[in-house]
Amino acid sequence: MSTNSWSSLPKAERIKTILKLQETNNQMKLDIDNDQKTLAELRQTIPDECLGLFEKEKKNLLNHYLTAELLPHLSEQGLNADEIQRMGNTITARANAQVADREETKNIIQETEEKRHKNEFLNQQVDDLAANILRRLEN
Repeated sequence: MSTNSWSSLPKAERIKTILKLQETNNQMKLDIDNDQKTLAELRQTIPDECLGLFEKEKKNLLNHYLTAELLPHLSEQGLNADEIQRMGNTITARANAQVADREETKNIIQETEEKRHKNEFLNQQVDDLAANILRRLEN
């Protein structure tokens, strides 16, 4: 509804429209509250054993993924000093690579911005030169 059509409505009609909008808004809030209440009730019906199993499964998967990613050579007996050193070096190398990637990305972004500014400056110079040439041709 545009401002002009809103202003042209009689005051009683505007009040009626606002009240209807408030009723709709309140009804939507009630519906949301009811849905949230239903969801909370449904969550309470899930047995604690299932919730515990679900959490345990998530922890096991997370542990598996971390182990598979960082320690593909992990033995059953545990780590010796060489393996600990190698694992530390692997983690450090990955962290250093990420830092280097961030720095490289930062440099690329900076160079791109500089080139964009230079391009804008050159475009402005070309426009100014073209305008100057047109003025000379008109005279």
